[in-house]
Formats: sequence, C-alpha cells, structure tokens
Amino acid sequence: MNNLIIHPEFLNLKNAIEKLRDILTEKIAKKDQLIFHECKNIETTYMLKLGYLDFKIFETKLNIRKLKREIALIQKQINLEKEVDLEFIKNQLEVEFEKFILELEEKGAELNIALKRSELKTLSNEDSIELKKIYKELILKLHPDLNDNIGKKEEDLFFQVMDAYEDGNLEKIKVLKVLASDISTTIEENSENSIDKLKNDINLLEIYSELIDKEIDDIKSSYPYNKKDLINDDEKLEKNKKVLEEDLANNIEILDNYKKKLDNLLKTIK
Repeated sequence: MNNLIIHPEFLNLKNAIEKLRDILTEKIAKKDQLIFHECKNIETTYMLKLGYLDFKIFETKLNIRKLKREIALIQKQINLEKEVDLEFIKNQLEVEFEKFILELEEKGAELNIALKRSELKTLSNEDSIELKKIYKELILKLHPDLNDNIGKKEEDLFFQVMDAYEDGNLEKIKVLKVLASDISTTIEENSENSIDKLKNDINLLEIYSELIDKEIDDIKSSYPYNKKDLINDDEKLEKNKKVLEEDLANNIEILDNYKKKLDNLLKTIK
C-alpha cells in the first residue's frame, strides 16, 4: 500500500486557511450578532424611550409645512382674483409632499416593528449562548465566502440558518444543524495547482476579513448602535426626553396657530 506524501507547503497553506476561516467565522458571527440582535434591541429600546417623540415631532413639523404651503397657495389664488380651487390645491400638496409622507409612513412602520419586537419572547442566556454556538458552526460549514464547495442546496440551507438566527429560533437552527451534518468542508487535493489556489484563497480571505472589520466599524458608528450609550444612561435619557417633549410642545403650538390661520382664511372665501 502506497503512502500519500503531502507537500509541506500545501499543509502550511491549508493550516493558514483553516485559521483564517476560524477568524472570519468569529467576525461574521460578531457582525451578524450586531445586525440581527444587538442593533435591533438598541433600536427597540430607543424607540420605546425616545424614538416615538422623534416620530411625533417629524409628523408635526410635516403638518406645519403642509399647512403653510396650503395657506400660501390659497392666498396666491385670492391675490390673482381667481376662484379658489381647494381640490386642485389638495392634489398639488399631495404631489409636493409625497416624498415626506412616504418618509413619515416608513418611520411609523419602524416604530410599529419596534413595539411588536418588544412583545416577543426573548431567549434565556443559556439558549442564547447555544444559538450563537450552533450559528458559528454553520457559518464555518455553509457560508459561501468561506467554502468553495457550496452549491445551491447548501446556499439555500445557509439562508434558512440566517433567518433562524435572526428570529432567535433555537429549535429551527438545531434542525438545520442536523440537515447540514453530512456536508464536508475539508481540502483534500494535493497538487501544485491546488497550492496556487490556496495562496489565492488566503489572499481573498484576508481581503474579506478587512471588509468585515470595516462593516463592523460602520455599524458601530451608525444608527441605531450609536444610541447604545444614550439608552444605558438614565440621566442622559431623561435630559433628551425633556428636550424632545419641549420641542414637540412648541411645534404643536405652532401647528395649532397655522390651523387657526387656515380656518380664518377659508372663512373669507365662503
């Protein structure tokens, strides 16, 4: 029986790749933990404590702008001694403010999602640790950027894994682990061509690792992660809440004044 002699450089490169894959697995898991769980939890807490005030202020300011514009359009027709066409003005306002109304609807949807998320059952610490552990195992085995032998079936399985992790569904991810149990990620070739390929793979993995680092940095410098310190500081929270409540009250007063101006203007054209 002939013993297979493996090129030493092949072994070194293979070991280097396995180390890089382990490092990348940790980084990908960290990034996904930030995106799927930590950021969502931060956003939910922020929305419940301050975000709803941001929404109401945006809504009130939008209504003020619409009323000011409506008054201006009515006054323009009066100045031109034309019959005031309220239907025409209404349609024009819808066109002019379409983008802002859509933005308001998106903010409202985000607030509703946060409210629903706050009602979801959370995993125990023990289950959360197990979920992360299984997810890391499946990243190493199924992630398309870490495995050359991934086909359509494995890729579909990985997307299911991501969905289960995002939903915090421990039971589902356990089932997916069983389904992925027969997938191999070993490197068995031993040739000069495979050595060249391994060198190229190392280069690609190193580039990918840098990209993941940048993505993590971007996440941590952006909303909602940048609200983390705020929601964990009761004194800062209370100060911010007071400022927002005062801002909202001032804008509501301004809105009421413009409503009165519009009512008075409409009375003059009837």
